[in-house]
Amino acid sequence: MPKIQITAKGIRAALKKYVPYQSLCEYIWNGFDAQASEIQINYNSDELGNIESITISDNGYGIPHLKLQEKFEPLFESKKALENKLKKNQSAIHGKNGIGRLTFFTFARNASWKTTYDENGENQR
Repeated sequence: MPKIQITAKGIRAALKKYVPYQSLCEYIWNGFDAQASEIQINYNSDELGNIESITISDNGYGIPHLKLQEKFEPLFESKKALENKLKKNQSAIHGKNGIGRLTFFTFARNASWKTTYDENGENQR
């Protein structure tokens, strides 16, 4: 199969429909898609009230380190959508287009993810 390259121009075109609040909603929905029962949004601002950082955290199931590349690398593809089709009696998955992880570009220059997941009954980071 040929390797597909996604350019900055392609990413910009895909993100055109997003405004910052919709982008934040994508991260909230990611928490719900990971079966979180709690989602927290915290921010830091400067003395003028400009937002310097935003942290969104949840108690969802997380992503094991061995699966990070698999989950983040395929742009415009979502394993969540495929996995959810296989499970019955489960709520609909919101994030299924594979673009939500890039929506931070609508309001920030960079982003970082920290994940905690359960492995053999122990929390791993």
